[in-house]
Amino acid sequence: MVLFSIEMVVVEAAKEGSFKSKTRKFTFSEIVSINGDFETVIGRGGSGKVYHGHLKDGTQVAVKLLSPSSTQTKEFHAEVQLLMRIHHRNLATLLGYCYEGKNMALISEYMANGNVQQHLSEKTANVLSWKERVQIAVDAAQGVLTCRYYSTFKLNEKSDVYRFGIVLLELITGQPAITKETKVIHLVDRVNNIVDPRLRDFNINSAWKILETAMACVPTTATQRLNMSHVLMELKGGLAMEMTQGRSLRMESNDMGAGRSLELSPIDLEISMAPKSR
Repeated sequence: MVLFSIEMVVVEAAKEGSFKSKTRKFTFSEIVSINGDFETVIGRGGSGKVYHGHLKDGTQVAVKLLSPSSTQTKEFHAEVQLLMRIHHRNLATLLGYCYEGKNMALISEYMANGNVQQHLSEKTANVLSWKERVQIAVDAAQGVLTCRYYSTFKLNEKSDVYRFGIVLLELITGQPAITKETKVIHLVDRVNNIVDPRLRDFNINSAWKILETAMACVPTTATQRLNMSHVLMELKGGLAMEMTQGRSLRMESNDMGAGRSLELSPIDLEISMAPKSR
């Protein structure tokens, strides 16, 4: 899914029935009016910035202004129609869109509790726990599979998996996974040096399982990536480890996590915006 990114994943969606199912097309002048000349940025993603705005009736919304290079016209229309039909508690509900010349935007419900990207920010005082992060990943994966099940459009599953892998890496590290650097990074052998340093209590084996799953989603060659059903299965396994295994396997045990390493090349910005299907 070209439009799927971490700023779409929410911590707690609006209550059922809080928005009418009716969606519409907005003009760009309406988008400017909604956003007050784009003064309030509430999120940034690889495909554009997200702004806070208000509809004429006072309803708060989030508007993602897409960069012209982030998607193709045909794909944009196909995915907009799909997102309008899909409702999932961990995916923000799409209310409308704008396509006017080079101006493309998505208008979705505004989440008072913020999206996952905001909760991963260093500015937040409420750090998501490891269990919360893995649960969000599981729920979001189920949402992606739901999108694919109901889609009447030919979407590229391997591109979906790639983008979901980017989301997973950001959930794990608490940092953006996209970089223009090309230097190979050798991840150290202790998982507590890879995950978000603000986390102080997590299951070592769970962390490794989720990290390895994320890395299996982002190979440059599409045929080397997992399928989404397999990703969901692995995530559920990682969540079960976090919920059931004892304190002896948690991060405080200095003997755990040694002897395992991964080599990660930073995700190239150009590749991440248009993952190749081969």
